[in-house]
Amino acid sequence: MKKLFPLFLLLVLGFAACTNGEGAKYAGKYSGTFTFIKQDGKTKDGTVTISNNPLSQNGILLYYCLPLENVSTGVYKTKSENVDYITNVLTSIIGESNYIDTSSEVVKDITVECTFTGDRLDMTVYYTVALLNDLLQTRVEIIKFSGTR
Repeated sequence: MKKLFPLFLLLVLGFAACTNGEGAKYAGKYSGTFTFIKQDGKTKDGTVTISNNPLSQNGILLYYCLPLENVSTGVYKTKSENVDYITNVLTSIIGESNYIDTSSEVVKDITVECTFTGDRLDMTVYYTVALLNDLLQTRVEIIKFSGTR
């Protein structure tokens, strides 16, 4: 039985990868420009890779590792309270850092939101900051990406 488990796992992943959920039509490489809002609008050309998430019928993966779930037609989002993890993923992918100042701000969570329109991808990365001992919260945009497939 133990010898059959890897084969069973491969079959499950294979069948899951064959599903044609909404996310499959957005898979591909998008070329465009990153804008770093907190770095005085600094821009950098780059690419964003989107793939189908084999473990979610309507989900996608950003750079094959960060799962985003469908929230409405053409809009995918992930929200995580693990700020260090998302920051490390984005830094390794984009090659830029210093866009979140956790020493002076109480960052509650970080969100990546992708909006697809035809062959166009608009991605926004923002975080929520707690103010006045968590009585108020505000959204701070840090990265925008606009590109086409």
